[in-house]
Order: sequence, then structure tokens, then C-alpha cells
Amino acid sequence: MRLRACILAFVLSLVVHQGCEKKRSRPAPPRPAVVAPAGGAAGPQLRWEPVNPSPGDVVRIFHQPRLPGQTQATSVVLQWTVNHGDLPPAELRPPGTTVSPHGRAVDTPMQLAGDTWVTSLTTNAHVSCIDFAFRMGKDASPKAPSSIRLSNYAALQASAQRLHQSVLAKNWDAALSGLEKLAADRAVDRKTRATVRADLAQTYHALGLMDDMEKALKQMPSELPGDALWQNDAAWAMATAKSPGVGHLRAAEILSKNAVEIATANSMYLDTYAWVLTQLNQHDQAIAMQKKAIECGGNDRGYYYRYAVILANAGKKQEAVEAYGQGMRSGPGQNDARFRAMADSLLGPVSAQSKVVIPSANLKIPDDLTSCAANLRKIKAALDKYQKDKGKQPDWLSDLVPNYLTTETLLCPIKPVPRSQFYADPKFPCSYTYEFNPKGRDNRIRQMGSFGDVVPIVRCYTHGPVTSPDYKVLNVALNGQVYWSRRSWESLFPVYAAPTPQFGSPGAPPTATGSEPAYKPRADEGTIVAFDGFDGGQLKLAWKTPNSDPTHFSLTRIPGTLTITTQNGGFAGLEKNYRNVFLIDCPATPGTDLLVTTCLSSFRPVAGRNQAGLIFWNDEDNYFKWDYEADAEGRLLLAAARETEGRFLASSYEGNTGGGKVWLSITKRDNRYEVSISLNGRFFRSHDIFPWGDGAVKQVGLFAKNGAGSQAPEIDASFDFFEVRALRAQPAGTRVQILP
Repeated sequence: MRLRACILAFVLSLVVHQGCEKKRSRPAPPRPAVVAPAGGAAGPQLRWEPVNPSPGDVVRIFHQPRLPGQTQATSVVLQWTVNHGDLPPAELRPPGTTVSPHGRAVDTPMQLAGDTWVTSLTTNAHVSCIDFAFRMGKDASPKAPSSIRLSNYAALQASAQRLHQSVLAKNWDAALSGLEKLAADRAVDRKTRATVRADLAQTYHALGLMDDMEKALKQMPSELPGDALWQNDAAWAMATAKSPGVGHLRAAEILSKNAVEIATANSMYLDTYAWVLTQLNQHDQAIAMQKKAIECGGNDRGYYYRYAVILANAGKKQEAVEAYGQGMRSGPGQNDARFRAMADSLLGPVSAQSKVVIPSANLKIPDDLTSCAANLRKIKAALDKYQKDKGKQPDWLSDLVPNYLTTETLLCPIKPVPRSQFYADPKFPCSYTYEFNPKGRDNRIRQMGSFGDVVPIVRCYTHGPVTSPDYKVLNVALNGQVYWSRRSWESLFPVYAAPTPQFGSPGAPPTATGSEPAYKPRADEGTIVAFDGFDGGQLKLAWKTPNSDPTHFSLTRIPGTLTITTQNGGFAGLEKNYRNVFLIDCPATPGTDLLVTTCLSSFRPVAGRNQAGLIFWNDEDNYFKWDYEADAEGRLLLAAARETEGRFLASSYEGNTGGGKVWLSITKRDNRYEVSISLNGRFFRSHDIFPWGDGAVKQVGLFAKNGAGSQAPEIDASFDFFEVRALRAQPAGTRVQILP
């Protein structure tokens, strides 16, 4: 437990007051004298019990005068007084006690226990202090003078509580002198005094006494040497209060930093320190600290939800979404709901559970697939039990055998193929694809930020050939629902319905939501210098088709479109076996900025690497392309790739478009290429800007292919039109982001 009973109640309810930063002077208050040393030890050879005695306690004093390698003292006498020089009453003197030769103290022989000399002193209500020293052997001079303060600690803590209430009520002047006295009073136990200093720092801040605040804060670590747990708990209480003040946060920073320095790999201490730092707007340090906390074993939901908040505060929204997704998949932790709500308020919410709903038609499992659906439910129940027992999900479904499943359950009862099409299990024959295996886990976690708990955890691809119109994949979602889909389950959920901040509605003008919308209306920019609508079964532009294969393109199969049928072959790297790349010579004068747009009216990638899109072409080793495609696992992507002198670079983005038309465009300005997408041709969403080449372009055009060595089926990609516009020069000083 973070908050232990030893944390005073007033630490838990610290409240902010944003005081004036302006310094002002005031008369220095009288400060009480400090008696030192105090506490339960005055050095490595001396200690006493109880650590903080009260009047009436029996105080045991322990002294170890011999150091390693030295001769043990033959006798030790405690020479002592009470109340700064008074002889103790006779009834308080232990047996064998005599008055010292000088008459100003009494001598009590100590008893040897092992290598430590011990004696016990009885006190009464009138004893407020014991002053003492030691005489060893025949040495007449006393050694190691020390003093023990006796106070009513319950009364001091009650006083601290009353002063704290004054701080809560913002009665700063009324609280100031009392807090200063308590902070300086050595009779106050160290933990209470450190907490009092936090209240004092907040009071100084509220009164504009910044120098005094700094002094109070600097004294805090020395109050609690080595007590990392209490310092962490106190810092956590201050930083997670409803409205922490600057003084309290600064105090929490000092305490938490000290705890981390004592225990550098403690995930709880690192987590606290990260939260304190983000409250103080020290975002980079907070990110590094929370990342280290997770690396050191902090892996419950609370750690990831706090990480999401820290990243969001730093403006790293996509990374925050990914951290949130990891939190959704992790085991329960402390204050999950509170920090998840904080993340939701910053990110959208990203949980998506109230917005992304599986269509009812897809929840109706066909009769011939019900036995497989029942098997998927068994697997999901086993995964849940494993999660409950182990606090994490397995790496593979075979990890569930034999304690949670039998090997027979890993095979589809309808078509028990021994190896899944994707992510084959390394241990046992398994028909099913486990989506949260070590290779696919990160991508699924990112998708959880967009789709919430409808993301599949296990899938079955065995029910027929992918090219069949009746082909169905069965999925069991994180929320336990079983539903069918095509190869791409994402196609059930339009991209613009996803609640993550990067998505906006493509079908309506942007709204004033406080952040820039993802989709923007596009004006009729520039002058059309080339256009082909593919009408009338004829090409209007002077197209060139290197490695032409007329059997794989048509102007009549879907009237008003250029339909290219994908086939194996490519032009990336050493690949030169491509077919049917449609190119025209650049229609503008050299150096002109261009906007090139097309519309894919009928293209749905089903397997890697079905792809179709736009291309800027200088030769086979120098080009820039922007396309819609499927990856090796059949996931839908939008991909930008460029090659320069044979060096190939690519970037991809989640590409579920809802199954309708897709408009692709590339805006060229000098040697910078901005890639965009639209779902209706009016509102476009920009993804990134990439550098490529020196700004010179020989040809532009269209392509559709499968990639070299692909096992993907041949499918049709229908282009509605192809348009090139010459743009006006970009205004001087316009800033753009350029990715390497």
C-alpha cells in the first residue's frame, strides 16, 4: 500500500493556493533555540529507546565505545542530569547511582550486554530533558556529551494538525509563526517535522516569501535520512491531492527525488517521481522516469494510464494512445479508474467502447461456424483465467496447455489445420492466430487506442479460400464477443468513427473543437495541366506503360474507369519485373510545384502486397509513391515509399477506409512531397511530408501490383480519374514539417 497508516491524515488532503511570486520583506520572527543532537541516535556508537520519548517513559541508553580493532572498555559510567543541569530526584536514580565528585551530576554504572553498554533511566512528568556523557574505565573526563528531549508528541502532532487546518483555510499569517516553531522544534519527530515543512513551504509561497520557501524545502531531505518509503508515500499524497499547491509540489519533488536516489530501481518510487515531475511541467524528465518505472516492473494499468497522461501533457498524443492501449490490456492496479478518467479527458476518450460497436449482423454466427465460435469462447475463457493467475497474457496459445486448455482445443473443429496462416504457434499444432503474440502485440495495442475492446485477440482463418465471396474469418474480441469479418476486421469500423484525436469526420466541415481537425476542405488550387477521366473507353493523355501487359488492364470492364489487375512484380530495390505502370511526362515546366490526385473507386486489398496508387517517377531506382495496400498479414495500410539511387525507404499508416472510395493525393513543393487521403473528395487529411530527390520530376502516373514473390490473389484496382494541377508558389516563410 502506498499510503500507510504512518502518513498523517493532513498529508492526504493538501490543497493548493497559488500565491504571488513577488518577494516581500518582513521582520524576522524570534526562533527558538535548537538542542542538538536529537532523535534516536547521536552517532554510530550511541542510541536510545524510545526514539522520541515522552515525560514518564523509561529511557534505555545504549553505548558501544569500542571500535573494531580497539580494546573493550572495562567499565562505563553514565554521568547525567535532568532539565539542563538539575540533579534527578532520588526516586528516578537507578540502583548504584551516586553523586559525581564535582556534585553537579549523578553517575550510574552501565551494564555490558555483548559489546554494548546499557542502562535504563526512569522519568516522570517533570522531566523535559536528559543531558548526559560517559566516563570509561579509569578515565575521569566525560566523553560524548549528548541530550535527549522529552516531549508530549501527541500534543505536538495535534498542534501540527490545527496549523494544517489553518493552511487549508488559507489563514497564512495565523499559521506562519506556529509552523516555524514546530519546524524548528527538535522535540517534533522527524516525519511530522518534514510534513510541517511542506505546509510551511506552501505558506511561504502564498505570502510571496520565496527565499524562505527555498530554505524550508532544502532542509527536508536531511530530516528523513534513508527513510525512502515514507518519503515516497508523503510525496505521493502531496502530488495526488485534489489541488496540489506549488509549495507542496516542490516539497513532494524533494522527497520523491530523495526516495529515488536511495532506491534507484524501485518502480513505485520512480512512478511517484514521474507524477510529481509532470505536475511541475517537467515533461521530458517525467517521461523518462515513468518509462524507467515500467522497465523496472511497474506493469499494472495504473502505471500505463499515468504514462498516457504524462505523454499527453507533453503533447505526444499518439504515444499516449499507445500507452493507454497497453493499460487496457494490463492487470488491475491502484486508482485505475481515476487515472484512466484523466487520460480519457486528455485523449478523447480513447477507450472507444461507447463508440466502436460490432455490427449486429456480424455477431450472428452462421450455423456452419458455431462449433468454431464455441471453441474460441473456450480459448478466451482460458486466456482470462491465465491473466488472472499470472497477471499477464501468454506469449502463445500453447502456453495455456495443459493447465488451462487441452491440445485438442487449439485445433479448429471444422477444419483442424495444424498451422495457422499467420503467427504460427512454435510449440503445438494450432489452427488459430493469436494476435497478442510477441510479434504482433505492439500493433494490436496501438489499434486498441482506436478501436477499444473490439480488437480481436484470437482469429480463425481456416473457413474457405480468401477469394471466395462467402469467406469469413471468426474473431473473439478482447471484450469476449465472437464475430465474423472478412480478412480485414477493421473494415467493419469506418476510420472516421474511431475516437482517437488524429481522426476527423471526412463527411462534414471541420468543427471548432479546440484542436485542428484531421480533414480539411480543399480549395480548387492551382491550374489543371493534365486530366484523364477514362471515359468512353479511351485514354485522353499520352500514357506510357513500361512492360505493358494488356491482359491485365481495361477501360471497359468498369465503364468510366481505368481498371488495372494486380499481378506479381515490383520495382523496389533489385526488383525490376513490374508490369503496367501508367506514366505521363511531367506536364509542367521544370521546377513547378504540383498537386496530383486520383480516386480508387473499386479496390479492396485482401492480402500482402495488393497495392494501388500514385507515383512520381524518374527511373526504376528513383521514384516516390503513395498507395493503398495490405501488408503481409492482410492489414490495410496507407503507405508512402521512396527510392533514391536504389536506397528504399517506406512509412505506413493504419488504412481502414470503411470500404468505399478512396482519394489519394500528393502535393509536391520543390523536393518536399505531402501525402493526403480523402473519403469523399472534398475534405482531405494530410499524413506526412517527405523529402525526395532534388525537385526535378520526369513522369507522374498510376500503378497497381502485388509485389515481387507475393502469394496475394490478383484483384482489380479501378481508377476514376487522374488529375495534375500546377500550383502557385508557396508564400515565403511558410513552415512545413519534413520527415527524414
